[in-house]
Amino acid sequence: MEPSPALNVTATRKETYFTAILDAEGICSYAGSAVETILNYRTGKLVGHMFFHYVHEQDTASLLNLLQQLTDGEIRNQALSLRLQHENGEWLKFNVMANSISANQVVLELSARSDGDTSFEAAPADPTEEDDYSSQFKLLYYNHPDAVFTMDALGFITDLNLEASRISGYTAEDIRDKHYSFFLTSKFLEKSIHAFHKALSGVALTFTTKIRSKHKGMLFISITLVPVLENGKARSVQGIAKDITDLKKADKLVKKQAIRLENILESMEEPFFALDKQFRVSYANSGFAEFLNLKKSNIHKQNIWHLIPEAKNTKFYDKCLRVAKYRISTKFILYVPSRNGTLHFNIYPYDKGIAVHFKDVTAQKAAQDELKKLSLVASTITNAVVITNKYSQIEWVNSAFTRLTGFTLDEIKGKVPVSFLRGPETDKETENHFKQLSDLGIPFSHEAVGYTKNNEKFWHSISISPIHNDKGEVDYLIAVHTDITDRKLAEDKLVELTENLFYQNQDLQQFTYIVSHNLRAPVANILGLTSILNRMNTSSEQYTQTLENLTLSARRLDTVIKDLNLILSVKNAERSEQLEPVNLESVCHDVIQSIEQSYSPDLYCIELDMEEDACTILGRRAYLYSILHNLLNNAVKYRKEAVPLVVYVKSKVVADSVCVQVQDNGSGMDLEKVGSNIFKLYKRFHPNIAGKGIGLYLVKTQVEALGGRVEVQSKVGEGTQFSIYFKMHQQS
Repeated sequence: MEPSPALNVTATRKETYFTAILDAEGICSYAGSAVETILNYRTGKLVGHMFFHYVHEQDTASLLNLLQQLTDGEIRNQALSLRLQHENGEWLKFNVMANSISANQVVLELSARSDGDTSFEAAPADPTEEDDYSSQFKLLYYNHPDAVFTMDALGFITDLNLEASRISGYTAEDIRDKHYSFFLTSKFLEKSIHAFHKALSGVALTFTTKIRSKHKGMLFISITLVPVLENGKARSVQGIAKDITDLKKADKLVKKQAIRLENILESMEEPFFALDKQFRVSYANSGFAEFLNLKKSNIHKQNIWHLIPEAKNTKFYDKCLRVAKYRISTKFILYVPSRNGTLHFNIYPYDKGIAVHFKDVTAQKAAQDELKKLSLVASTITNAVVITNKYSQIEWVNSAFTRLTGFTLDEIKGKVPVSFLRGPETDKETENHFKQLSDLGIPFSHEAVGYTKNNEKFWHSISISPIHNDKGEVDYLIAVHTDITDRKLAEDKLVELTENLFYQNQDLQQFTYIVSHNLRAPVANILGLTSILNRMNTSSEQYTQTLENLTLSARRLDTVIKDLNLILSVKNAERSEQLEPVNLESVCHDVIQSIEQSYSPDLYCIELDMEEDACTILGRRAYLYSILHNLLNNAVKYRKEAVPLVVYVKSKVVADSVCVQVQDNGSGMDLEKVGSNIFKLYKRFHPNIAGKGIGLYLVKTQVEALGGRVEVQSKVGEGTQFSIYFKMHQQS
């Protein structure tokens, strides 16, 4: 066998060749897949149709004459040139090798010309040029875009082209002289043997089989077998094969998806059906059959206007015609008198006609009508009314809601109310609880904080009532909002007054204590001593001692009055003076200098640790000085003699406050014994050390006057820590 001339031709030429098989009248029974690339026709457009439809009218006679010569047996093969029409209307030139393969079949190997020559000459028909034509045929054979192979009369493969080698995975040397059954699976062997013998009998045919490839496993192959006749007898068989494995897989996937789609459509409770271009039912699910009260078998292939004649006089008929003509989907609602109900239709086009899906919305329509009536009533009342669907998405609000919140219906339609009414003081746990009640369709009422479009806080009382359908399911929720902001403000004011009364009562108790104990004792002493003095000798020693006692009682009375004055000054300032930025570090240094004047620096060590963002508070400098002075003075006063005293003054940011901590390693206190008395007036916890018991009372009073709070931790023998929380100064 001669070496293949195709070995010197590059693979990029493949798309310029294709094969066609014609009968004596020019009917095409096979067209190679390359025709789709070269002429942009699907092979199905050529197969079964007259090939002359695509041949230039000036070339029709020469091709018809050649077909007659080949099928009559006058010649075995012949070359010529043809012009074929591209799908876009252009005419392309082809060199053609025509071979007779049976008494009524001719195979054409067509090669597109790329010489750019606009002239056209028919190829010579001189038999002396047969060797040239044979060479050209071999070139077309080995470089054909489809897999081409030749078998002898016994079924052994004698030749094949590059594409056949590529598909099978075997080299030409591996395949030559092997019987075709070597590549077949047992399942397809009998079918393939039958096809081979039929080709040997002189009949060309196409069939599908499965072969073993060397590298790709099992492949589905579409094969056309063509007998090669000599003296009226088939001396060999030529095959043209195409790998259709991917097509088979795709077809299997399409069928699988079609079954899945049908299952989905069958699972739909709502009716669904498809119509072909003649408006015959090509598919109907059980829902549609039940709607018509017919069996599915009695619906299939029936004209829809015969099944439902009354539909021709409705909007449904007009809509179906429009979708079929303009290929644009539509949906609409239609009242059907014969069923005394309202249907919602969806009609959309697909490649084979139109599809229709509809559902009964009679109940929903009635509910919407009822909703309109409710909306009319709700629009006239002063309370804010919100109507939502079962998912709490707003469908309607009245004008009172817009007045209350500032939001219009267009701005919030489809939104959940809490999504735009919530703010900093919204209680998320309560919000989640009421959402659960809404989802369960349970009516409830509650009070909540809301925020307007301008972010203004308001209070509203909300009563939510669900509307159920016939199945007991929630269709809508109606919420009535009542503005209770004024009432809440009055309640807050009342709470504030109550708190003020409570603290004033505490103050009154403290003042009662002062009057009954601290004031009464020195006054009683003064009265008693003055009455005694009148009866004493002014020059006696007893008289002098009595005068000294009188003076001491007067001083004690003066001290108590000063304490009262100091306390009252704090209370008055709490109601009048404005807070101002105060630098903590500066005040601390002033206090430390004051402590140094009273105590030797050898007795203690005070360390400052101020965070950069916690150096300034909102307060009054005099109060802050008094607070820190009392705490540091107490720390030094009540230190442990055996241990060097260390006092730490720290400041840090905690949430939106500045926390100032004063911590010492002094004698400490038993807080369980001290209890709530720690900040009370004239309460002392170290009787062996002189003091008045007013310092911690002033600390708490002054801290609260600045809007802060004070906490204390202490252990006997270990020390004490005071934590004071002040308002943070916000930098502008």
